[in-house]
Amino acid sequence: MHTKKVVLDSSFISALINCNDVHYERAHRHLITCDDSQFLIPIVVRLELVLLPHALKSKEMHTALQEFFSSFPFETVWIDESFLSSYEHTFSLLNCRIKPFDLTVVTSAIKYKAKLLTFDEKLLKYWDIFTR
Repeated sequence: MHTKKVVLDSSFISALINCNDVHYERAHRHLITCDDSQFLIPIVVRLELVLLPHALKSKEMHTALQEFFSSFPFETVWIDESFLSSYEHTFSLLNCRIKPFDLTVVTSAIKYKAKLLTFDEKLLKYWDIFTR
């Protein structure tokens, strides 16, 4: 049986662990539909989330992120030569302005033929170009 892969973006993870987030319930509904999936989190998402509690000045968010990363079953998408090749290819096909972190998340979903869970409309738009 082929396991479905799902890439999680920082906006999704943040909503998942923060009950005050406007997307909190939606994030949990999406997660339920991904039962038996292999979850992938790009290293840039991990890096971005390290800074989030500091930006929000929230010890609760820091604790929630630590608990999430210590208990949630996921694999990190690392940046290696193979990934860089896919990254460059994705960029050339998009032919538009895109932030490097966003391109890394989109490339992760494309490279691993994964569903992308994000609440970032720009990311969804870029990802949709490749999944039509």
